[in-house]
Amino acid sequence: MDCINRLKAMFDTISALERNNDNMSRIHQEAQRMIRVLTILRVYIADCDEAYCDERAILPLYRQVFRAVHEYDFEVEM
Repeated sequence: MDCINRLKAMFDTISALERNNDNMSRIHQEAQRMIRVLTILRVYIADCDEAYCDERAILPLYRQVFRAVHEYDFEVEM
């Protein structure tokens, strides 16, 4: 969650700078920092997806039942 907190702080900084029409180079610098954090977050998510792709291929039981009921028009009584 550290990435999210950093992004929020950077966004707040950019918003304040835009409201005050402050230095555009400072806004550009903060935007570049946000891009770096987002890039790191994207790489981290891609690595996690790669590491756990087999687990994501198996649907949870409740989703399998939902798919079967709607795919084959079965009526399930609970």
